[in-house]
Amino acid sequence: MCLFLREKRIPLYDPFTWKEFVPVVSEYAKKMHNPLILGCQNVYPHNTDNVMSEFARGNVFFDLIGVDPRHAFSIQKTHPLPQDWLTDIHAPWEEEVSDEFLKQKITEKALPVCFLFYAADLGHLPTLPRILDLMGQEGYRAGLAFPATWYDYAPELLEQLYIPLDQGGVFPQVEPMISSGGSVVACEAEGMIEPEMLTSLLTNARRKIADLLGEHLVPRGYYPWQDASPFYKHNTGTPQFDAVSKAGFEYYITYKDSNMPGKVIYEANGMTVFNQQVPHWFPGAGEASEVIREFERGRRYETDWLIMPFDMPFFGLSPVYFNGKALHARFANSIMGMQTLAQAMKLVSDGGESGKLFMLKPHELYRYIKLKQHYVPQG
Repeated sequence: MCLFLREKRIPLYDPFTWKEFVPVVSEYAKKMHNPLILGCQNVYPHNTDNVMSEFARGNVFFDLIGVDPRHAFSIQKTHPLPQDWLTDIHAPWEEEVSDEFLKQKITEKALPVCFLFYAADLGHLPTLPRILDLMGQEGYRAGLAFPATWYDYAPELLEQLYIPLDQGGVFPQVEPMISSGGSVVACEAEGMIEPEMLTSLLTNARRKIADLLGEHLVPRGYYPWQDASPFYKHNTGTPQFDAVSKAGFEYYITYKDSNMPGKVIYEANGMTVFNQQVPHWFPGAGEASEVIREFERGRRYETDWLIMPFDMPFFGLSPVYFNGKALHARFANSIMGMQTLAQAMKLVSDGGESGKLFMLKPHELYRYIKLKQHYVPQG
């Protein structure tokens, strides 16, 4: 309790009548002038992500600490050393494939594949070492969307994103992005979070990273949680693209029109929005490699790009990353675990069956899309 008093925190908890509890928490949040709460999805009769969406209606947003007590941790005070060496290094989007390479791939009618790892909250932090291990393989490229709070709790691990591969890091193979509410999980759809609040949360997250790492390392890309899919009901919500663009992002990967051919959804205020090609965070039944092969063979649908997003707790937390068995029954037909990601990335790295698959980081894919809008192959 002394910690709560010292940190000006109020502990509140009600797992049984939690929906009726939302207005109570909302009122306390208003009085504290702080809509951000530490919490989890442990409610009766079972844990559910609908908790975050329901609380969003009360303008309260979660910094999740996980549903498994083994992955939780106490609030901590840190006194980190300044990361002044980062002022002299390049950002991952400053070390990318060339325009000439991208134009050649357009001419060849090759299929770019973008792997996007999503880890929305503090409870997902234990997946980070697994991702770093996977991305230590030469030639692999991917995006990693996570909250700004990770820089508080795991600065030494995140430094590996900026340390070259031959020196023990994974630079420039992993591109960091900002997820959901920046430092919290928030349902970003219209009517679920006020646009001014969404802009403010994302602006503050970007400012936090700039203060810690330097302005040049602030991520350029954004990845939501439920921008078009409140309560996981696809295409039932309206993304608030304008609100996100005001925070200063260059590109945004949306759930709107997911599971459809690649297309640009929105362009304004210096930001381009494009869709992903699988329904949500899972590639579907079976292994990710099988899904990629289906796209390569044209058996799903023709698309100019393929974004493969993965909700990392379902691949990188114990015991899933060992045995590949899904955490929830509704994903029983999906094969998960880190081995499936390794196989899928190797498939693309090798060019696939056709030799025309190639791997891009999210910002490289953004550049590819912009080039493809205007570039006319010669001959």
